[in-house]
Amino acid sequence: PAVLTVQAGGVRLAYRVWGEPSAPPVVLLHGRAGSSLTWTRIAEELAAEHRVYAPDFRGHGLSDWPGRYSFELFRDDLHAFLEARNLAGATVVGHSMGGVAAYLLAQRDPGLIGRL
Repeated sequence: PAVLTVQAGGVRLAYRVWGEPSAPPVVLLHGRAGSSLTWTRIAEELAAEHRVYAPDFRGHGLSDWPGRYSFELFRDDLHAFLEARNLAGATVVGHSMGGVAAYLLAQRDPGLIGRL
């Protein structure tokens, strides 16, 4: 899939997308030292029935590498990504670090993530 970008809190986040735009959204979050490519095989399968988004967190993959990293910043980047792509209510799947960012966001803003 093509690599797209979105501005999130002053950081450019790269992401990949699969599936039809009208399909229900699923967001796949990689772990530490991973990237959106981690999810390629799973995303290809899910794309049969979903619009699949896989962002690269800051300091990973093709996103900006600003030098500051924390679970709270990853949480904030995820929030900005979901808002920028109008993905409130999406199903979010997180592996390792991505799971931590997702549950921190769900804890702070319970209505933003549909299912975790």
